[in-house]
Amino acid sequence: LSYYKAILKLKGEAFYLAVELLKQYRSVSDFMEAIFLDKQYSFIADGIARINLERELKKLKESLNNEQVDQVIHFHNELYPKQFYAMPDPPLILYYKGNISALNAQPAVSVIGSRKADEEGVIVAKEIGYFLAKNKICVVSGLAYGCDGAAHRGALLAVSKPAENFVPTVAVLANGLDTVYPSSHRTLSAEIVKKGGVLLSEYDFKETPRKPYFLRRNRLIAALASGVVIVQASERSGSLVTARAALEYNKEVMVVPGSVLSPLYQGSNELLAQGAVPVRNGKDVVNHLGLECVKEKRKQDLEENNLKLSPSAKIIFGYLKEKNGKAFIDQLTERFKEEEVLISLQELEEAGLVVIRLNNLVQVVSCEAKI
Repeated sequence: LSYYKAILKLKGEAFYLAVELLKQYRSVSDFMEAIFLDKQYSFIADGIARINLERELKKLKESLNNEQVDQVIHFHNELYPKQFYAMPDPPLILYYKGNISALNAQPAVSVIGSRKADEEGVIVAKEIGYFLAKNKICVVSGLAYGCDGAAHRGALLAVSKPAENFVPTVAVLANGLDTVYPSSHRTLSAEIVKKGGVLLSEYDFKETPRKPYFLRRNRLIAALASGVVIVQASERSGSLVTARAALEYNKEVMVVPGSVLSPLYQGSNELLAQGAVPVRNGKDVVNHLGLECVKEKRKQDLEENNLKLSPSAKIIFGYLKEKNGKAFIDQLTERFKEEEVLISLQELEEAGLVVIRLNNLVQVVSCEAKI
């Protein structure tokens, strides 16, 4: 790790060339051997030689406790997010908490927006986060107030329990993992980890948030996803920095349209005027990116099989129809076994027969379905 730390201290051309060379070698040791043997890279080797590697290693060890050692990955680690390899300035060391193992095996979309979002912005961000996670698409955001927090919460609502092969949401931080910023999001950050999500940072565990860190963090939010959705952005919103980074990385930039009279949408509407893709909801996002909607695929499969639902799903669906097509999850678990209810609702929702609202109200979509 000390070698990666040393490379991060290189400046200008030396750093960018070192990163490109790193991509060509299977390990940092191979990279180090190559640059010290090849004279054309002597200026990189000289830069690294001027750095006290022992001191860097000592500082690194002092900053980690025994538990945290297992929460650090480097550029050549198999768990390192593959999306970062295309960046000109990737984080060579990453610190994380949570289920990072499945991050490379699933699509991801960044959902961001104003910290001072109004009620409409919060609702839309939450709904988009929920829809994406429900369709097995990871929601990436920055744990900030407003739209970011709402997107994370929406994604978490789509998950009843953590799954080893799915990361519902990733919070990319502008500080070390020992700090939660804003502090009021401690509960949210804990729930992200508890439900199978990930907290991710390029900063040492003990680093506190600083203004430049937020700007650098935004490039990771852009790079980690197939596209970026901006729910609300004012004229000087940090979300615009993320949008520019996304364009540099050839990522899709999608924007939720808003009133031309509202200052909360000035930045959003400017992006739309420049050619960003307008989206209204999560389904628009999935369709534009060409991602598969789990619920629609499952519905088609079930229709082809004459809706061969499980016995428990049929019983619960029948009960819902008796209750005028709607009931809260709590009401269902009072009557049926909780595990049976959760599994059956997932089956019914994927079949397109019910929808589950954010307040845990289950509503029948069609009472005409033959089961």
